[in-house]
This record gives sequence, C-alpha cells and structure tokens, in this order.
Amino acid sequence: MTPNHKDEATAAVPKLGQIEDAYQREDWGRCLHLIETAPGAVASQLFQIYRADALIGLGRNTEAIECLNGYMHHHQDKGQAWFMLARAYGKVSKYDDALLCIERAIEIEPLAWENWCLKASFLIAKESEVLSGHDRYEEALDCAQRALKITTSEWSAWSLMTDVLIKMEKWPEALSAHERMAELDPHIGEERKWKK
Repeated sequence: MTPNHKDEATAAVPKLGQIEDAYQREDWGRCLHLIETAPGAVASQLFQIYRADALIGLGRNTEAIECLNGYMHHHQDKGQAWFMLARAYGKVSKYDDALLCIERAIEIEPLAWENWCLKASFLIAKESEVLSGHDRYEEALDCAQRALKITTSEWSAWSLMTDVLIKMEKWPEALSAHERMAELDPHIGEERKWKK
C-alpha cells in the first residue's frame, strides 16, 4: 500500500486496521461488511480495490466489474486494478475482455509474473471454450515461460506451466514442470499427483 493511499484511508476510515486484517486473512465477507459500514470507506480509492477483491472472493464478479470499471475511470495507470478487472472478467468467462485488461496490466507492470500467468490461463480457457481449431497454446506457453523468467520459486507458475504443457501434449516437459511444482509446495504436489 502506498503511503498516500494509507493516509487517505486512515482519514476516511477509523476501522482501517480491522479492514486490512480481514483483507490479509481473505475473510471476504467480514472485509466487505467493514468497508460498506465504515463512513467514507466506499468512496475511498484504496477501499475500492479492497472492495472489488472481496467481491471477487465472494463470487460476486459482476459487482466487482462494476466497482473496478468505476475506479478505472480515474485510474488508468494502476496495474493491480487492471489485473483484478481481468480476473473478474475471467471468472464470468468474458475472455476477450479479460485478455484486454491483462494486456493493459502487462504494459504497466511487465515484471509482475502473476500478470503473465493470468494471461496464459485465459489463453488456455479461451482455446478450450471459444476458439476450437485456433491454437493459442504457443502464446500461453510463451506467457508461462515469461513468468518463470521473472520467478522460478512460485509453485503456481510451475503449476500453470504444467497445465500448458499438458494441453500441448508435451508429456516429458509437463512431468518435469509438475515435479518442480511439487518440490516447491509438497502439499500442492500431493494434491495434484501426477498420474502415469
């Protein structure tokens, strides 16, 4: 959180600590309740981001899209907001809109590995559900590789690489990526056991 946003939020909301605690714990219902009942919170720019993330967490994606579109009216340069808007569009299967938003997030924050992962996941979903016959897996693979150039220590980036390689039927590479994911997070590795 940037200092100027925190100052703005502190002035607007006496419950700042409680809201941030609920947000960090991903207690979306409590977070949303605290934001919507605190005076001035809904108008606070910082809390529009918190509110949208809570709405996404609660599966209220259409409301999150409305919230973020309102926020984006005045904040076109916020990569996090574009990322969240892309997530919300993806959750309602609006992949064209999601891809446009994540492209904007990548323009603003090209070194955020999460942006590249999210784009790859949309490309896979779009290929599977919308564009049969039009191959986007190569582009998804490129995005996953870009994410892994930025970080090699995030299990979720390796998980995505595994998914892309499986879609492309590159089995030895997929197994290798899966093994790396399992090294980074044995619990997830056990959950997503490789079936030979």
